[in-house]
Amino acid sequence: MLKTFRYRFAHTRVIVFFGLLYAVSQISLAIIIHDLDTLLFLKAQTTFSADVLKDLLTQWDQAGLMPHYRHHFYLDFFHPFWYAMFLAAFLAKAMNLNQLPDKFTPLLLMPVVAGGMDLVENCFHVFYIADMDAIASWQVGVSALAANIKWGLAGLSVAGIVFLLVRYLRTPHNQI
Repeated sequence: MLKTFRYRFAHTRVIVFFGLLYAVSQISLAIIIHDLDTLLFLKAQTTFSADVLKDLLTQWDQAGLMPHYRHHFYLDFFHPFWYAMFLAAFLAKAMNLNQLPDKFTPLLLMPVVAGGMDLVENCFHVFYIADMDAIASWQVGVSALAANIKWGLAGLSVAGIVFLLVRYLRTPHNQI
């Protein structure tokens, strides 16, 4: 199945299609959460401390910013699909350009797992919004673990794409 994906989705038109969906989604999300402060938003995603998360949510609530946080989830449940497909297709294309053997094909799961972890994180955060008093340390731990895995795998996917594209561009190719 992964091998089929690798060769069917490793096309420029697929990369451009999902890249455009991802870009529009990312820009829309950035506009929605602009007032939340990007670093604080990332802190809310990645903190393992229930107290830190509760403090951030309380600050946003008192500042009247919770509607921004709440509304970003309307897009953020689709967003992981767009970036997972974009990164997986781009990684597949880079792998194929470098003629990597099929044993490397499971690396295409990195962006897919990243997207899945994003959805896990989103589910927890929607729960937090519904009842901030019920936020438990273990929930924040699971959510933060999912978020950190998401960011790590997405970063590794991007690094893999860049590495493989640079490798391809630096390798002499036979000209016809």
